[in-house]
Amino acid sequence: VSEDGYILSNGHVVIGSDPEDPTRPAESITVILNDERKLPAKVVGFCLDPDVALLKVEAGGPLHPVEFADSTRAQVGQACFAVGTPLGFKRTFTDGILSNVERTDLNTFTRVFQTDAAINPGNSGGALFDREWRVLGINTYGSDGANNLGFTIPIHVARVLKDHFLRQGRFVRADLPLFYMDELYDE
Repeated sequence: VSEDGYILSNGHVVIGSDPEDPTRPAESITVILNDERKLPAKVVGFCLDPDVALLKVEAGGPLHPVEFADSTRAQVGQACFAVGTPLGFKRTFTDGILSNVERTDLNTFTRVFQTDAAINPGNSGGALFDREWRVLGINTYGSDGANNLGFTIPIHVARVLKDHFLRQGRFVRADLPLFYMDELYDE
């Protein structure tokens, strides 16, 4: 996402192997660029809800960042293209449409996009592009038992997390204290 080596992915892609401590990223992460260079990556920050991670690589020169779409304007029926490495296959590309742009019933605080572009294990962290090759979101997971039902974190959400990770090293949620009362008395 930047010439100086920042890369957006998913939190579940970089999480460590200790189930007792899900706050620690993996000890070793390798990023493979489209020119087949393998670079060690450092996790700047990650979150599991929304499922976003920010990585940093030292590429030895400027990288070519992607262009972002305005994902707040995404529409049902809009064409989209998922890129990734599902099931170990390099450089796969699937097409489809956005079939929902406000899924909130998936045990997440974040509204996610639903697409029928095939998203399988290995697509996680890959981009979902629009027709103009701008990034609409970050592919996060597919639905088990349902053909071509995948979900994507909108890029406008991922960009907010990127800024949090750069400033604080973590996603800072706003706390809104609420309380309920059964009865209200004059005093």
